[in-house]
Amino acid sequence: MEQTQEEITYLETRTHDVEQVEKQLSELHGLFTQISMMVHEHQLMIERIDSHADTALMNLEKGRLEVQKYHQSVTSNKNLMIKVFLTFVLFFAFYVVFLL
Repeated sequence: MEQTQEEITYLETRTHDVEQVEKQLSELHGLFTQISMMVHEHQLMIERIDSHADTALMNLEKGRLEVQKYHQSVTSNKNLMIKVFLTFVLFFAFYVVFLL
């Protein structure tokens, strides 16, 4: 059973094609490995960003509460100032009317 030249050429071509497919699969494996590493690296970065976003949200809420407390304090102080001013006006009016 001798092989003809065409069969030999066909087998050599097939061998070459199989080697090319094997080489491409190896390159593809390398690419998937790199992508997997990049996804892993970015996952850590995304988790860090998420943590920072949560911290920022908590700080923002604390700041909002502090501004709300300050606003209530200023409002109550404004009422107190008005009361003190009216008391002074009444004492002044009393002094002018009854003591002068």
